[in-house]
Amino acid sequence: MALQPIVSPIFAWVFGIVIVIGFGILIALIQKSDLYSKRKAIKHMLHALLTMALLAFILNPVWLSQPSQKPLLVFSEDLGKSEVDFWKDSLSIEKAVRAENFESNENSLVLLGREFSKEFLYSLRANSLDWVIPEGKEPNYLNWKGVLTQGEVQKIQLGIDLKSGSGMKLFQAGNEIGEYTVDADQTNFQIEKSANILGRNEWKIVVDEDSIGVLRFFVLPNPPIRVQLQTGFPGPEIRTLGRYLSGKGEKVQEDIQLSKNTGLRTENLPADSVDVFVIDPSQIQNREIQKQLDRGASVLLLNLSEPVKQVEALNKAFGTGFQISSMGPTENRLLENKMEALPFEMVSRNTQRTLFEKSFAVQKLGNSKVGVSLLAETFSLAQAGDSLAYSAVWDSILGELRPDSDENWKLEAPLFQNEFYTLAYNGTDSTSISELKSSGLRRSQSLINPNSTSWEGFKSESGWQKVNETIEAYFYSPSEFPSIYANQQRAEFMRSKAWESTNPENITTEKTIPFWVWGLIFGLILTAIWLEPKFEF
Repeated sequence: MALQPIVSPIFAWVFGIVIVIGFGILIALIQKSDLYSKRKAIKHMLHALLTMALLAFILNPVWLSQPSQKPLLVFSEDLGKSEVDFWKDSLSIEKAVRAENFESNENSLVLLGREFSKEFLYSLRANSLDWVIPEGKEPNYLNWKGVLTQGEVQKIQLGIDLKSGSGMKLFQAGNEIGEYTVDADQTNFQIEKSANILGRNEWKIVVDEDSIGVLRFFVLPNPPIRVQLQTGFPGPEIRTLGRYLSGKGEKVQEDIQLSKNTGLRTENLPADSVDVFVIDPSQIQNREIQKQLDRGASVLLLNLSEPVKQVEALNKAFGTGFQISSMGPTENRLLENKMEALPFEMVSRNTQRTLFEKSFAVQKLGNSKVGVSLLAETFSLAQAGDSLAYSAVWDSILGELRPDSDENWKLEAPLFQNEFYTLAYNGTDSTSISELKSSGLRRSQSLINPNSTSWEGFKSESGWQKVNETIEAYFYSPSEFPSIYANQQRAEFMRSKAWESTNPENITTEKTIPFWVWGLIFGLILTAIWLEPKFEF
């Protein structure tokens, strides 16, 4: 037992002396009275009890005890008895208590569930602590880009326990934009898809007809690029592509090679200003194009007639490492998006990315990118009036070939209301920096890259919110992704190690006399003192 006075030690001494002196005076007055000795003894006893109670109340005795070495399971409100019992048996824990009934610290704690308040979590003290979040049908891990530029590849990382053979689909505005099959024992997935619609985007992930969440992100426009369509003969594929790019606001120049020394050019763009060269096999040996790769231009080879021979020529001319393999039949193969591709596929390499069922591949060479397309044709999509499908194909291809921007934004999703988020900017655009400075966000400058700055903010409401003048982000409520939110909370809390005591070997539990007990003690003693004169002895 220890003493923890309710007042400062000096005042405790003062009050103690006053109480003792007062008790002495009362004893003297009682002793001088002409009462019977038996009544005097009863009065002495009652006033002695009152004096001791007052001294004990001021000194406040505290009983210290070492917590049990056995782990204690503390579970949240969202769990039922059957689930708690299951985890008690699984973890071999004897005692479990609901979070709202947990009052003292323990040597070893195991938290179970999703719904723990921050006030509760950061009040815990223990030598060891673990946090178990039961897995359900919803994802336990989910991450994607909260802001992208048009044509940029959205990368979705997903962790969920699914049975083998489950079908996973991706929808946008009710239209299916991707389908994936779950392999045996597969729990982690990475989905990559180009984001082509400007502004707010919503992609729904559906597994076996059940929605597991809606991914919301914001797409910014890209600055226009300069594209040179350089071919030996401008067939319908090149002409349709030129019209599409011009309609999007890109700067397009067609260069038709009529003979070895004669060409027809629609614009007058210098070669060193072109961002992307779209060529057919007749232009592989063009030395002027090869030189442009050194400054960061990109090249796309399409309209292949002899894929094996022409890909080998491309590798030799540009230093790439593309490989293709025959699919067997000589007829074109039909892709899932209803396009046709040559009866070959690109061989997957670590240094390359493939799209459209391995009918397109791109490889980065320094600051340049070289792509190869085995698609038989795409202009038929535009002729059939399917402009959305045509746009999706070419936005994806050009998104891979587009030169790296001098500025970019990074915002990890999902974002939750009432939680801090970080918006990162890499670039030197004075307007963008000025917008962020005036937004009220907290700034953090990179010590390594002077052009890299991050800004920390906070939103108390859910839904679409502006994070600066040009970017919006969606802030989820915890109920929309409960497991994701709980896992984020757990990761933050476990990193903080806030439960660790400054002296973990001496974690103790303190027990004091509650105030209602003191009230009862004083009430009984004072009642006895008041009633004592009314009785005859």
